[in-house]
Amino acid sequence: MTTYTIHNVVSSDNLPDLAQKYLGDSSFWPKIADFNNLRYPYISDDPIHQLSRAVSEWKLSAPFLKGSTSLSIPFSYTQNGTVPYDSLRKGNVLFIRKYLQSGDFKYDKIVIDSIEKISDSIVINFQSEMLENPAKSAYEQGLISVTATPRPANSVGANALAVETGILYVAYSHVSFSGKETEVSPLYEQYNSATNSWERAGHAFTTRTTINVTAPAIWPDGVQKIKVYIGYDPLILWYQFDLDSPSTMKSRTQLTLVDTGSNPPTLKNYSDNPKIGIQNDYQANSTISLHAEDVNVNTYVLKSGDSLNIPIGSSTAVSYVPVSPLMATSGFFSKYASDPYGTDIALGKNGTISFLGNLSTDLQTISSRDNVKQALKNKLSTKYGELSLFPQYGNRALNLVGRRFSPSLLGDIRIGLIETVYSDYRVSKITNISLSYLPETASVQINDLSIELSNKSSMIVFDTMTLS
Repeated sequence: MTTYTIHNVVSSDNLPDLAQKYLGDSSFWPKIADFNNLRYPYISDDPIHQLSRAVSEWKLSAPFLKGSTSLSIPFSYTQNGTVPYDSLRKGNVLFIRKYLQSGDFKYDKIVIDSIEKISDSIVINFQSEMLENPAKSAYEQGLISVTATPRPANSVGANALAVETGILYVAYSHVSFSGKETEVSPLYEQYNSATNSWERAGHAFTTRTTINVTAPAIWPDGVQKIKVYIGYDPLILWYQFDLDSPSTMKSRTQLTLVDTGSNPPTLKNYSDNPKIGIQNDYQANSTISLHAEDVNVNTYVLKSGDSLNIPIGSSTAVSYVPVSPLMATSGFFSKYASDPYGTDIALGKNGTISFLGNLSTDLQTISSRDNVKQALKNKLSTKYGELSLFPQYGNRALNLVGRRFSPSLLGDIRIGLIETVYSDYRVSKITNISLSYLPETASVQINDLSIELSNKSSMIVFDTMTLS
């Protein structure tokens, strides 16, 4: 049985270096990739890599403005193959980003709710949902800090609260782009100046304090601003200010809390659910990509903070990691540590094992790009779950072939094919894919399939294949 150690991923990690550190040879990195079901680029903090592989991408034909809750694209895009119409469906994701002068970037990840054809355009409506109520208190969320300051001579003014001792309570709520407000966060976080700590039970303090409230660095989805409430009684809090953008900070002192006469809100009655609007402006010609929601069931890209399992209990005397059921059970391994695409047993056209000669008992092998091509053809030709010993092996698209044809069927099959191809860790990108439905046999033909391998210098073009 394979044993493993757990490595906590940081942004600077890469698989060859981790293979060198834990396994003693950088060429063993495919062993780690396969053991963890990773896909290229394996480790990345780029948010687009956490999504499924893009079904398509295109350029915006017009500016896309902050707060938008829908996107209009020319209907011609769905006719000329730029945007697969069948993939514009509820639950799928749009991704767009813009780069800043600092080299950093901002982005929006948008979930599709519905589409409608209006004149010569397709309107993509974004998913409508209520904002989540804050689950953590302001202190637990890390929004609060406290600073003790000397008491001024005249500290009580006309608009201030004449309280010198007591307990401060801080709460916050989320506000959507449409102005809807959630229930406030839990209220019972209390600061005890005597112990310089926040406590659940009530403790009096006598030190004049400044309450600093800092917005989270990562803004919650769909939140336009955060409203902050502070008071001396958990049942009587006053609205103080808004936090309008990530990482901004505002403050109030104990003796200058503003009595606005506004008590904290209760759970709002959403007569119409606020839609999640985008949070940035984008210029025309910005690139936007479309991602299917369920493509990445079995493959992953890790980010900082994730756990990576390093197999250390199995043999590391070879660099090949089996990716086909035949190789996984044969015990045959590559002799070519320098070949990142591995070596496998060569199969004939009918899946038969080939030998080196008529009288030879030595198996014929296949390496490099040809090995990847053979492995993918085998996987594309096997129904997902068909092999009982390898239940996560195979092509999901084959499980759909033969069903009654509908406009969405070809889109589902396309998504299944994309998932299958990208489940091989050696694939970097699908550069072209086109399908057609054959009504006479209720089968699907792959007219064109071209892929780019992980070193980005090798391409594979597949012959026409029929899925039946």
